Amino acid sequence: MEENINMGTKWYIQRWFIGMAVLMLAALLLTMLVSLFSPLGWSPARADPHAVTVNLSPSPALIQGCETITVEIMINDVTNLYGADVRLTFDPAILSVDDAYPAQSGINLAHGNILKPPYYVVYNTADNTHGTIKYALTQLYPTPPFSGSGVLARIRFKARAAGTTTVTFSSIQLGDNNGIEIPATGSSGTVQPSAPAAPTLTISKLNASDARLSWTAVAGVSGYQLYRDTTPYFTPSVAYQATSSLSYDDLGVLGNPATNYFYTLKATCPNGFLSQASNRVGEFDFELLRNATNAIALPLIDSSLQFADDLGLATASIKVSRWVSATQSFDPRLVGVTGKNFNLQTGHGYFIRTSSASSPTVFTTVGGVPDAGSVSFGIARGVGTCKLNLISLPLDHPELTTADMLAIAIGGVPKISRWVAATGSFDPRLVGVVGKNFPTLIGYPYWPCANTGGGGAYWP
Repeated sequence: MEENINMGTKWYIQRWFIGMAVLMLAALLLTMLVSLFSPLGWSPARADPHAVTVNLSPSPALIQGCETITVEIMINDVTNLYGADVRLTFDPAILSVDDAYPAQSGINLAHGNILKPPYYVVYNTADNTHGTIKYALTQLYPTPPFSGSGVLARIRFKARAAGTTTVTFSSIQLGDNNGIEIPATGSSGTVQPSAPAAPTLTISKLNASDARLSWTAVAGVSGYQLYRDTTPYFTPSVAYQATSSLSYDDLGVLGNPATNYFYTLKATCPNGFLSQASNRVGEFDFELLRNATNAIALPLIDSSLQFADDLGLATASIKVSRWVSATQSFDPRLVGVTGKNFNLQTGHGYFIRTSSASSPTVFTTVGGVPDAGSVSFGIARGVGTCKLNLISLPLDHPELTTADMLAIAIGGVPKISRWVAATGSFDPRLVGVVGKNFPTLIGYPYWPCANTGGGGAYWP
């Protein structure tokens, strides 16, 4: 509470602050004289071990996501306290001060319980641009002085970024009811904000062309920022969509083999504090030729594709085959009829035989993006001759853009091929020698023929 004051009260306030300034100057001059002219070289007496201290509580103070925490400015073991002037600094990139009295102008701290009204507030302001706090006030007659320990003021902090930061006292001045300074020692405090919880993101197909992104709610946040890119492991920077809903329908993104889309999501606090990025999801499209054998892969974690029959039904195929490198032969499944209904594996390639009329011309898979480095293939190697392997180019290796580059990266691969559905045959490349050095794309299947001349039992 701020009180109207008369001329006599103003004179008292001026006397208190002038008295403190004169006292500090006198103390500084005395210290200089002692050190310069004492023949014994003695220094002033050590500080009283029971001197007044000023600290922040709690410290460390923990901020979870969007919450607001209160940090108290504590004055301990003081006698006859009548006024105080404290200044603090903080990192405005990590913290901001929340206004304790919205009806008043500026950003204010909440008053504590040791200085009682009526009082005169000289400063009560926080600057969230520069990271400074100024808080100064004095009691007014006839309020008695305070002795003991207690709270001078309370600071309401919110986080702007995760990390650990220090809140530092840049100045402390305490005075008694005679305007005499009370020496005090200040201790800095630390604040440790942690980001809001990351949401969990899922993707599904609404129809052949539209995708639905859905996610779990995060407590305390004001909204969500959705990020989209055509590369799986992109760095989210500029939001594609901002919404307070728990889903978003991305229209027209499915079914184009020339462009695949990948997504991640962040929750956001009202002041812009963002969570860590969610898991990544995406959609991937393969062009299919009807009444032909097509080579595809499963670059995403698609929960709807668990077994060979699932892939057969999704592509309206009559046969799904996997390559067994140990026997150098196919393991076929006539969909729903005969052969082993084998498990499908993320990242692995398969042959599918489409029907003449009912098969789609594009196969779209949606699901989670595998963690970088999690997709790996066993490589069968021949002695003297090479053995065929069916792999896909992992999503985290976009730098391998040609057949030769992929073969060299695997090692010990004198020949590498791709399947051409239109001709029903392989397009081989003798590495660095003959055949088209065809372009390679992440997520697509290839056939390296490996020997023991280099590389290991697994790649990558």
